[in-house]
Amino acid sequence: MNKKLLVPIFLFLMVGIAFGTLVNIISNTVTYSFETDLPFELTIKVPENGDFGKVHGGSTVLATYTVENRANNAVSAVNEIVIYGPSNLNGSEITSIEFSKDGTSWTPLSVFEIVDRNGDGKADIVYRTDAVSYNASSSEDNYLRITFNPAIEPGNYSFEVKLLP
Repeated sequence: MNKKLLVPIFLFLMVGIAFGTLVNIISNTVTYSFETDLPFELTIKVPENGDFGKVHGGSTVLATYTVENRANNAVSAVNEIVIYGPSNLNGSEITSIEFSKDGTSWTPLSVFEIVDRNGDGKADIVYRTDAVSYNASSSEDNYLRITFNPAIEPGNYSFEVKLLP
């Protein structure tokens, strides 16, 4: 047999063994699957469905929503509050918005961004809190106090809240 032919045959056999080993390793890989669920459940208590209805300039409205932490450990999350209005909002419609976890100490919030969040073609105002910790397996009320600019035209306003881990 020709010695020049022996080297390619040997290399071909080595590559075949290497691929065979790789296939064996891949086919014996154990995979796991698991299902996760968000640890939080949010319920808007006041106003019903988050709809303030017709708001007049200078009005201060209060909102309450419950955060239920279903996890068996404390979890922190950022509260994202989105305000929807009758037309494009630019941030000047609200003179102050404050957040409270316990209803006694209030933290002022600043505009995070102005963007169309619900796809209706109108700009909405987004606010975010700092990370808030929720105790394990607990249900806690959060509060918002929103004061509208006296110069706004009366209109229908609403809000929604999301928790961002």
